[in-house]
Amino acid sequence: MTNSVTFEGILPLKSRTETKRAINPEGSHVDDKGQQRGLERLHKTLAKQMHEHYTEINGPVADVDIAFVDQTTYAEFIASLSTPSASFTFEVEAPGGGAAILDYSLPIAYGILEYPGVDKPDGQMEAKHREILGKAFKRDLASIESIWSSVVDIKGSNAQFETNPEYMKIAEGGDNVALIGFEVHFPHASGRTILCYPISLLEPVLPKLAD
Repeated sequence: MTNSVTFEGILPLKSRTETKRAINPEGSHVDDKGQQRGLERLHKTLAKQMHEHYTEINGPVADVDIAFVDQTTYAEFIASLSTPSASFTFEVEAPGGGAAILDYSLPIAYGILEYPGVDKPDGQMEAKHREILGKAFKRDLASIESIWSSVVDIKGSNAQFETNPEYMKIAEGGDNVALIGFEVHFPHASGRTILCYPISLLEPVLPKLAD
């Protein structure tokens, strides 16, 4: 099910873990270590900002750290998501142009929904749940725009909330994408928030990220 939201944001590479992900060797991918380190530095700042506003939203302190910076194919990323998911797709106004995805694992989505007087979803998310998640999403994208402002001006628009990963079509299945995973810990829930976008979206700005 797709739900329109009107918000204003970009995103981003290689894993800290030893997990091997498939990439398409014929497609665009990032091999430059300096560029990868540059992406990680940017997103450490994003993790700090997520910590601040997740704590503000949730009440108790929320811990947020980068879990991985990786590359894989779009098909593999989609297959890794839960069904239902709690994901936002959005268009990106930037030199590369394109679209990106911000996915909240269900434990994190439910943690964000722990508002007084708001019951957790019993099956499909209702309008009140989408509204609360939308507020968190808007703050995250504002933070993403902010961290990228020292490199390039970007803006997100035409966001859509999606619960079925198969309906999210921002790239072809064989296209390589960049993933940045954030480990999030609430007092009673833990999980990940993941940014995904096609490598082609980043190509015009990658040279600016090298050490």
